[in-house]
Amino acid sequence: MESLPPPPIFVGFHDLHGFKDFIGAMMLCLPDHFVQRDYLRPKQQMNFERAFEGLHYGVSMLEAQRGMPEKVARCRQLIEEARALYAQGDGKGGFAKMYEMDRIFRKIRTQ
Repeated sequence: MESLPPPPIFVGFHDLHGFKDFIGAMMLCLPDHFVQRDYLRPKQQMNFERAFEGLHYGVSMLEAQRGMPEKVARCRQLIEEARALYAQGDGKGGFAKMYEMDRIFRKIRTQ
């Protein structure tokens, strides 16, 4: 298994099961509905860029722990497609890509 650096402090997950929750949270928050927590420093607050950094980190975690090259490649593609759609103002399209990734991860046993 490949070794990963620790997760970025703002993502709030440390395993694949927690990453599934992160995907769901990002589906609700993207593109710009992030709750600003008064107990977190600015560098720890979630935003558009950090959301996608966290998504990429979670997929890298899947690759390091389980391999699954086809699923990893598809999820990376979906993340980039979602990012582009959200950036263009297409919230429905971005959500659809996130939903597809969520469905892939639901089928992966994590506990």
